[in-house]
Amino acid sequence: MNFQKLKFFATPILIVLFAARAAAVGEGEPIFLMLSPSARANGMGEALVAVADAELTYFNPAALGLFALDYLGAIGWSSCQLFENYALDVPLRHFYANLGLDSRKFDPRQSFNAAVAVQYRSQMIDYGETEGRDENNMPSGTFHSYEYNRAMLFAFGFEYGVEIGLGGSVGFLRSHLAPRPPGGAEIPDGDRTGRSFDMGAQLRVPLRKVTQKFWHWDALEAMSPLALEISPSIGWARLNMGEGLGGSKPLPECDRYGAAVALELTYQDVHLVDLLWTRSLTDHAVAENHAGEAFEEKGWGVEIMLADMFSYRFGEYSTNTPEINRKTFGITAQTIGLTKALYEFRLKERNSIPPILQYLFTHCSMSFSTSWWETSNQILEERDWAEIKLIF
Repeated sequence: MNFQKLKFFATPILIVLFAARAAAVGEGEPIFLMLSPSARANGMGEALVAVADAELTYFNPAALGLFALDYLGAIGWSSCQLFENYALDVPLRHFYANLGLDSRKFDPRQSFNAAVAVQYRSQMIDYGETEGRDENNMPSGTFHSYEYNRAMLFAFGFEYGVEIGLGGSVGFLRSHLAPRPPGGAEIPDGDRTGRSFDMGAQLRVPLRKVTQKFWHWDALEAMSPLALEISPSIGWARLNMGEGLGGSKPLPECDRYGAAVALELTYQDVHLVDLLWTRSLTDHAVAENHAGEAFEEKGWGVEIMLADMFSYRFGEYSTNTPEINRKTFGITAQTIGLTKALYEFRLKERNSIPPILQYLFTHCSMSFSTSWWETSNQILEERDWAEIKLIF
């Protein structure tokens, strides 16, 4: 890819697709920090600050704390083409790996549970091979251009009926859009580094667990293999604190607030139906819209999942800048529901299944997702995602 094409095509498209945010953040700021690396979030108005999942620490690092109460760890990777409709090969890639430890591993009988977890997360836009130009617009060779945020997250979770998660992260940013000259020459504007800091909190109330703990309604569960869990939650996160790339303008610092309600219907630990409703509000600390008002984002979303195999999402994302008010949609097909049901009802009683296959059948998932946005009843952008997850 020619560097001039990168500057005059890719960057304007980013600004068009994220016009409200780009206008608020300001020219030359790291717009890549505001590209959600999640197909799930893109289909739900990006309103997931109160949802606990290892892949959603982009919205709230405290999500890792609640996730660690239920699981030992997770590894995930996803990728999509940002400009598929513009004949530009620019993938957005997201990778995360986390590991946690909870106190019930040592004493399952204790009445409370505490967990700690750490995660490495990488979010990267890869522009590929780019031809550089000097001040005289003469070719100066090719180089690999990219932008990324590589973050380390630390989180804590505590459960005593009610569940609380706390988390924080430090991100190492780089925008490499110009070749770095050899020796002690001045670093060009297109090659900058920086740091960002995030922190957040989540509170979740799994009603079935609470009633069992404090009212001892275990007899109700014994009456039927069916179980219904309803879990309201709230979340808050402060994101993108720190200096701008190369000490330039501040990062797009913001506060996210949100709430969610999850319903899970299971049969012998196999998920039949999952329903999730979310809503969030984002206040930007330093940004303003065209009218000089504090820039705000709002979103809500609904997700319906059947048997851990098929998900449909819809929602809305809006701002107090009139140009952007879009409806969001998404679909995911994943393998984990099929493999878990196959193992639970067909393979579990067979002793000939190797342990590694048992583990993969119940923990590993491959999925394909697509998400799209609509503005004034017109499709603005569509993205196809490939995803691999391993939860253990």
